[in-house]
Amino acid sequence: MAETDRHIAEAEARVTRQKRLIATQAAAGEDAAVSLELLEVLERSLALTCQHRRLVLEEIAVGSL
Repeated sequence: MAETDRHIAEAEARVTRQKRLIATQAAAGEDAAVSLELLEVLERSLALTCQHRRLVLEEIAVGSL
């Protein structure tokens, strides 16, 4: 579980960095379309990792693992 928690923390940091990059691009008048697409992928990946963590914890709680 510690490794999953580390992956989640790293993914959250990537999402934060990507949001900052998009804000910087927008402020400079640059096209951020590709950066926004990447942000969506990063956020989906984070959500799936969090969902997987919850499922594992549920399995542990009912004694299946």
